[in-house]
Amino acid sequence: MQFINDSVLLVEKGMTGATGNIYLGLHEFYDMGFLLHFLKKEDVFFDVGANIGAYTILASKVCEAYSYAFEPSKTTFEKLSNNVFLNRINSRTKLFNLGVSSKAETVNFSKGFDTVNHITSKELEYTEKIETTSLNLICEENSIIPTLLKIDVEGFENEVIEGSDQFLRNDQLQAIIIELNGSGQRYGFDEEKIHQKIVSYGFTPCLYDPMKRTITPTTTKNKKDNTLYLKDIKGAQQRVNASNSYKIRDITI
Repeated sequence: MQFINDSVLLVEKGMTGATGNIYLGLHEFYDMGFLLHFLKKEDVFFDVGANIGAYTILASKVCEAYSYAFEPSKTTFEKLSNNVFLNRINSRTKLFNLGVSSKAETVNFSKGFDTVNHITSKELEYTEKIETTSLNLICEENSIIPTLLKIDVEGFENEVIEGSDQFLRNDQLQAIIIELNGSGQRYGFDEEKIHQKIVSYGFTPCLYDPMKRTITPTTTKNKKDNTLYLKDIKGAQQRVNASNSYKIRDITI
């Protein structure tokens, strides 16, 4: 499908998340709209839980940022690789067929559940073995710190944050988009504590309206969808104000 500007997205029937882009233009309108307005050329974007790469394509094809994309499912990783190839952004992306956790280890990962595949403690007929890494290790090995960090790992967000503590206070990391919608309960994680931990690193939860390009600080996380956290609200507002405009179906943002 034709995506944003001259980007394309290879999707298949049954992809509940990716096919949302066909019907909605951007299947996560507010978060993807923020990414499009916020990221600049040469910024670094970490896409943790990349799936088939919709966010990575927006970041590296449309915004011309550098993307580090992490997808543990072997079959989904192949689709991510195909989308990167089709958009000719291999030189601006680095792909990892890995899960992200607080440490490097081998774990069980479900398969066959599309966007809700997740790490599981049991080895069953619908699981596969995957390797994990931590973002601390990735940043150290690549001498890089992201400008924007997106985390969507079906409840395992706490472990990703635990393995990112070495750079979360660094001002090069300016924004986080993270899913804290209750999925962490399957692992016994208190997502309110994850929220407080992110805030303790100097971030403020915010709402973003792509239509008006307004950033509104809040005090709580979004309990249903992703939460946007910003370290420098004024600086982020200047970024989005100066951004290009984009045609999303029949509207312009």
